[in-house]
Amino acid sequence: METKHFRSETRRSVRISSFSKDLSLGAFSRQCGALMAALALGFAIPAACAVESRTGNSKLIVPGKAVGKTKRGHDGLSHLKNLPKPDASDPGMSQNRLIWLSGKAPDFDTLFIHTVANSVIAAKPSNGMTIDEIRVASPDFRTPEGVQCGHTFAQIHKAYPDIQPSEDSNGRVFQDLARGIAFEFQQVPRDDTPCIAITVFAPNEARITSHDQVASLLNDHP
Repeated sequence: METKHFRSETRRSVRISSFSKDLSLGAFSRQCGALMAALALGFAIPAACAVESRTGNSKLIVPGKAVGKTKRGHDGLSHLKNLPKPDASDPGMSQNRLIWLSGKAPDFDTLFIHTVANSVIAAKPSNGMTIDEIRVASPDFRTPEGVQCGHTFAQIHKAYPDIQPSEDSNGRVFQDLARGIAFEFQQVPRDDTPCIAITVFAPNEARITSHDQVASLLNDHP
C-alpha cells in the first residue's frame, strides 16, 4: 500500500482503543489472499479500460454497483459466502453490519458491508439478504475514472463534478447521489485534502457509514 496518511482509520495498541484518520481499506481481511480473490470483478467496463490496464479489473469500484466482485443488490448471500469470516459484526433482527480487517497493528485496513433482510424490504428471494452499502478505504481499488483513496478533493471533484456534501456528515462526506458513490475525508476538505474512504450505494438512495461509526463498531465488537 502506498500513501501512509490515510492508512490509519484505526489505531490499536494491541486492540482497538483510539482512532485517527481513516481505515485504509485494503485487502479487506487478515486472509488477504482469499479476500482479494473473492473481490475479483466478474465483468468488464469499457470506460475503465485505462484503469484496468494499470490495476486489473478485479479492483474496480463501480458507482452504484460494486467493489470488485462484491456487488450491491438483493442476492447478497451469494457474495457474502465467498468472503472470509468477518472480523466484527453487529447482527440485528433484520440487518447486519460487517467489517473485515487487514494489515498490521497499529494501522488496519477495512471493508465494511451493511445488509438488510429481503423479507423486510419485500425483495426476492424473500429468504435472502440485500447488500445496500459497501465501504472501502484502500488505494488498491479505483473507480473507472481512476479515483482512489488518497486522491485529493480537487482530483475527485474533477472526475465527479456533481458531488455535494451529504446530510449529517459535518461536511466531511461528498456524494454523487445519482451515481451512487460517496467520498469521505478526515475533515471538511480543501482542494488538497485526501480521501479516506469510498462508499457505494444504490443510486438516489444514499446510505453512508462514516469513519467514526466504523471505529465505534470495532470498539464494541473487538
